Amino acid sequence: MKTPEISPDLPPMPDGSTLESAWIREFQGGVTVCDAVETRQSNVYTIEKNGLKKLIYQSPWYQNGAYAGFIELSLEIPFELPHFVRG
Repeated sequence: MKTPEISPDLPPMPDGSTLESAWIREFQGGVTVCDAVETRQSNVYTIEKNGLKKLIYQSPWYQNGAYAGFIELSLEIPFELPHFVRG
């Protein structure tokens, strides 16, 4: 998996880590995001931070049929969430 390209000229973070390692530590799904951006596929996962659980939905965005970037939707969700099978 590829990591985001970070300028080598950036100073280290206050804890001595690089911006790249801090980014991956903060956004562990981020490594997958990089692949999703490259392949232009959606990426969905959940995170827990500061006592909140969130659903993260990332997807390519197209404008007039041309790739225009990536969107991210972040929704707070309950820790216990019902699951229904329909059909």
